[in-house]
Amino acid sequence: MIKVKLMHRNHDQIKYINKPIIRNLCRDNGIDMVDGGDHDILLLHTDGLNKESKSKLIKSGKPIILFERYDSANIAHFREMQLDNILALWKISAFRNVNENFKGRYASRRHCSIILDSQKIEHPKTFIGDIDISHLNKLALPVSYAHCGCTNNSIKQELNVTKNRAIDVHFCGTVGYERPNHKQSLTPITNHRKKAIQAIRGLKVRCTKDVSSSRKHVNNNYFDTIYNTKIIVSPWGCGEVCYRDFEALAAGCILIKPNTNFVESWPDIFNKRHYIACRPDFSDLNEKVTWVLSHWKSLQDMRLGNRKLLEDVRQPKVLADRVSELINTASTRIR
Repeated sequence: MIKVKLMHRNHDQIKYINKPIIRNLCRDNGIDMVDGGDHDILLLHTDGLNKESKSKLIKSGKPIILFERYDSANIAHFREMQLDNILALWKISAFRNVNENFKGRYASRRHCSIILDSQKIEHPKTFIGDIDISHLNKLALPVSYAHCGCTNNSIKQELNVTKNRAIDVHFCGTVGYERPNHKQSLTPITNHRKKAIQAIRGLKVRCTKDVSSSRKHVNNNYFDTIYNTKIIVSPWGCGEVCYRDFEALAAGCILIKPNTNFVESWPDIFNKRHYIACRPDFSDLNEKVTWVLSHWKSLQDMRLGNRKLLEDVRQPKVLADRVSELINTASTRIR
């Protein structure tokens, strides 16, 4: 039996793993999730402690699985990954091609550079230094936004794909991403999202729209709204992957999103089977929306498949088996 001590177990990314049913199923698999006492591995969420305490634990030499709270597929803890006691680095998304980690980034985010490149805007780029690429085999994807609270709420309603939907195109989300204390401005994300709104409002195809520059529906009728929506446009945010991506799939909407095929999540939704890719500047949004609306009835299988995909990966045994397998793999690295 491998004993794994959970740190910061109330974080949204850990909550699903910490459910009693998941813990019991993991125990059946030989993985005992404990809150204290003796343990073989520490599962440390990077939001779980202050910087000093986290650094002290990481340098302690104790076997650790580090769960990185970082929105982008970029890795923030490259140097920690190279330590022998860091058995694995868990994230909610990662680059499909590991070489993407070594390409130029703006504001520590590869997708910010892609946004600026699409607009032909020159910008300063940072690069990862001398890093041993072999340590990237420690990277794993145990959960995603499919397992977070937003998807819990969006998947509660029964899906009827034949039901009429009054809203053709929907976007409701934060637009302002400027952070005064951030080393580099996240203005590219703000502008990217503004372009999404402008593109929706400027659609030439006849359609009904529900657009807002805030999550105004969240505490009111947001989830009822998306179940009455055909298309959800989901621009990038702090990371390439957004809560909205999984909310859209859960509600039986068609997701239109800047081409995110270079990123992987679990479940792997970023391919043509699950969403419609558009350009980062949304210059082809009218074309994509027109196509979806004209093929709406024929997209029922895609919509049903997306919903089933989320339901399947949220099954307690499926998640417990995945987490157990990743912990077992990590444990083989204990020295």
